[in-house]
Amino acid sequence: MAEVTAVDYVLDGLRRLGAHCVKHNDINVGIADISACLEGDTQWIEMKATERWPARPHTRIWWDHYTEQQALFLRKREGWLMVRVGRDYMLYEGREAWAIWEARGYTASMMKSRSVAFWPGKIPWIALRRAVYGW
Repeated sequence: MAEVTAVDYVLDGLRRLGAHCVKHNDINVGIADISACLEGDTQWIEMKATERWPARPHTRIWWDHYTEQQALFLRKREGWLMVRVGRDYMLYEGREAWAIWEARGYTASMMKSRSVAFWPGKIPWIALRRAVYGW
């Protein structure tokens, strides 16, 4: 599943929750992929995807197209980084998204342990709403 497919999956799920969502097609350098407004609260989500978990436990997961501007955007706006590896989903707060960028990626164990949420197989949309919007 490509990153664009992951973006579409998250957009569809958020819209089913009632959020007004916009996919940002590189309007400005660093802007997050998705803005989602639910009951007046707008949240920013950057998506990254990787086909599979690394075979070696010390190999870091990294995306060459994860830029400093994207990580800084999330940190400054308290946005979210949503990562899909294989069919597993992880959610990170903006500060952790910045830390991932500074470290040039995390190992699989770091990715799982430092996420706000880890969802194998699919995203439970109510749980995502709770994590991102706090209710």
